[in-house]
This record gives sequence, structure tokens and C-alpha cells, in this order.
Amino acid sequence: MNDDRIRELVSRAEAITRDVDDPYRTVAFRVVLEKLLAGDAPGDHPAALKARGIAVPGTVSEFLAAAAPRNHVETAVLVAYFMWRSGDGAGMTIEELVGSYAQARLKRPKNPSDVLAQAIRKGYLLEAPQKKDGKKAWLITQTGEAYVEGGRG
Repeated sequence: MNDDRIRELVSRAEAITRDVDDPYRTVAFRVVLEKLLAGDAPGDHPAALKARGIAVPGTVSEFLAAAAPRNHVETAVLVAYFMWRSGDGAGMTIEELVGSYAQARLKRPKNPSDVLAQAIRKGYLLEAPQKKDGKKAWLITQTGEAYVEGGRG
């Protein structure tokens, strides 16, 4: 790979991560640049990479840093997607959502229930038919999967 190509990829990684808030921008930039240097399609979202059989970060905090959610609804959908892809078919509880914010060192939403309600209205999540550990849980829908795997917009 020549210097011009590397400069192009660095510029592209900067453009992709421009809207990510500090301190996550540095982590997101590194992950995006690594993917670009590895030859992965530049617009690929980490979830889309995983859907195509390409490895993504192994923890929810790494996944969120790489995905760079733009708002709380996206974060909730990404956490639900991550949990589903990680083999937790029982869904996501509010406590797990809030815990994911803490792990990723993201600012917690003031009203997590409202965030989940917004994601439900958009068709990204639905209430799980059974409780998880005695608590209400939410599952990602096919629409939510498509939203995440399609790069969210």
C-alpha cells in the first residue's frame, strides 16, 4: 500500500468519525482505520461486518465505540443487537442497557424507558414475550437488525 492510499484512508476514517464525541472519537477512529487498512468496505458498520462474517469487537463497550451511536435510541438498538448476536436470546433489560452505557462510559439517558419506547415506535425493538430474570425485557426486531446492519441510515 502506497503513502497516497494510506493518506486517503486516514482522511476517510477522520470523516467517518468526525461526529463522534470525545473521548470515543479516538477509539472509533482507530477501529475504523484498522478496518479500512484491512480492506473492509469503508461505509461498513461493525454490525454489517459481523453479518458478513467479519469479526467485530468482542465487548459491548468496544462495539459501541466502533459503532459510534448518534443518539440514545441508536445506542439501545445497538446494545440489543449486540446481545442478540452474542447469543442472549432472552432480550435486554433496562438494567443491562444502563450497564452498557456505564461499560462504554457513555452519558446515561435521563429516561431509559422513554428511549426504549421510542425504539419500539420506530419498529426496532419489541417487548419480549417472557420476562428475563423476573424483569421486563426487549428484543431486537428484523427491522432493527436491518437498521443496524445497513449502517443506520
